[in-house]
Amino acid sequence: MVEGMKKFGIVFILACLSAAVFHSCSKDETIGPNDSADSVIPIEQTGVEQYLTLPSDYLFDQSKLPTFELSIPEDSFDFLNNDPTAEEYVEGSLTFEGETVSPVGVRYKGSIGAFAGCLSGEDLFEPSGQKTCTKLSMKIKINWSNSSDKFYDLKKLQFHSMNNDPSQMRERLGYWMFREMGVPAPRCVHARLIINGEYVGLFA
Repeated sequence: MVEGMKKFGIVFILACLSAAVFHSCSKDETIGPNDSADSVIPIEQTGVEQYLTLPSDYLFDQSKLPTFELSIPEDSFDFLNNDPTAEEYVEGSLTFEGETVSPVGVRYKGSIGAFAGCLSGEDLFEPSGQKTCTKLSMKIKINWSNSSDKFYDLKKLQFHSMNNDPSQMRERLGYWMFREMGVPAPRCVHARLIINGEYVGLFA
């Protein structure tokens, strides 16, 4: 029974990862507004930043609830909110534990399920229109301006909105269960997200 569950878990994880890779690759080269009015101030690294010296495990400490802050120019944020399904990047900055990475690429992410009930369009099977939910899943591209840039050894961060999960626990518990059975699974923790000074909500 356990052996069968392990095999199922491996197939499931590989299928999900494959789908995520092919989906995200098609979006990474797309950019949103990029004129001077929508730019952010670049911050040069000194080389001693915590995010350059600590491993990615620091972000996935199961005993903590980290807070991430995004700063996005108003025009660029409006651009994202007017058509989340376009999944186009705009420039922003990311602050975590007092350290800021700037610029980074920011966009909404998802598919039919992620956008269902959260856009102004009426067709649930072809999501369209403006953002109507408080939060949507987001992707942060750390290596936006330099392909070698990393943040705790990561080039991208994904914040899942969990809008269809009343418990807000399914994703984290599911991956934990796979790991407990010895099946490799993505790391997952909860995190608070603040955008332009406003608390948006809890994400995975």
